[in-house]
Amino acid sequence: MITASNLKWGKASGPVSFSVVPGRMTVVTGYSGSEGEDLLQVMAGIRKPSGGSIEICGAIPGAFQTAPGALFLSAAPSLDPARPAYRQLLSRLSACGRPRTAVRGELDDWLARSGLEKDARIRSGRLPGWIPRFMTLALPALLSPRVLAVCEPLEGVPLVRIPDVVGILVDARTAGCAVAVLSVNPGELAAEADSIVSIGATG
Repeated sequence: MITASNLKWGKASGPVSFSVVPGRMTVVTGYSGSEGEDLLQVMAGIRKPSGGSIEICGAIPGAFQTAPGALFLSAAPSLDPARPAYRQLLSRLSACGRPRTAVRGELDDWLARSGLEKDARIRSGRLPGWIPRFMTLALPALLSPRVLAVCEPLEGVPLVRIPDVVGILVDARTAGCAVAVLSVNPGELAAEADSIVSIGATG
């Protein structure tokens, strides 16, 4: 269970609680941009909140330690893999179980070794950018007990609007993987989610 009480964070306010359960998908909405990056870092225990009040019970690493096969997805475009804060976030989250993560250069190397760069979906150009490719191709191979992945969409390419990604998330849930998607607009995921939790205005 991840619980945030007395949350006042940008546009988000009010009590929040949701559980990460193997085999179930939870969509959490209500933040964007730098607000989302700040909130993720607070939830991961990297930093204390500033400019607002928030109490987190059951921070992300601890929550995932009790949920083997948990998969954490973030749709905050401001999390730039080149920024130290992003690396720190991955490092802190990686303390949970046996995580495997892929970022820009590492993803290209992984695709080259696996041969998946020749996949028809890539050749057709139907999936723009490296993150949709990672979500569609690399993610199933990376799923194993206690794998934790933090994946970001490209600016202007909402993660949840890509049908292929929705399919992968459903497959992950069917395989018993706990999926928590944090996104401003869950879009097509709403019909597939077991539960949706809003932490503020979703625009």
